[in-house]
Amino acid sequence: MWTKVRRVAVVDSVDVDIRNFDLITPELSLKFLRVPSLKNFSALHHKLSRCPDEWMVEFLQLGGLSTLLSALELLNDRKNWRKECHLGFMDSFIELECVRCIRKIMNSETGLSFMTNDETDSVRQLAGGKLTTLFYF
Repeated sequence: MWTKVRRVAVVDSVDVDIRNFDLITPELSLKFLRVPSLKNFSALHHKLSRCPDEWMVEFLQLGGLSTLLSALELLNDRKNWRKECHLGFMDSFIELECVRCIRKIMNSETGLSFMTNDETDSVRQLAGGKLTTLFYF
């Protein structure tokens, strides 16, 4: 019985375990990314390193790259605000994990093909130069 409860709790929780992220659909992974956390970005990076091309294509078509870029902008804004309060150390690690996910996508053939063949918000975000954080890591 407890095993069943744990399985349900993992799917319903905001953070996800890396071991269970392999079972998650691209749509569900995007729901997890709405709450930027070190655990969620680490799990996604792990998944992106091992996912089939079909999974990544679906993730990108559902707005995965745009979601990651928006999360990075949000984290950067939050870090700048917290810098005045000497907070944000953990945000830097979260930001780094988000950048690692973006790099994993852009360094893959599937991600590069998506970026060059589709004019999406993510292309505009990169071209607009709003994401200076990407270039610091």
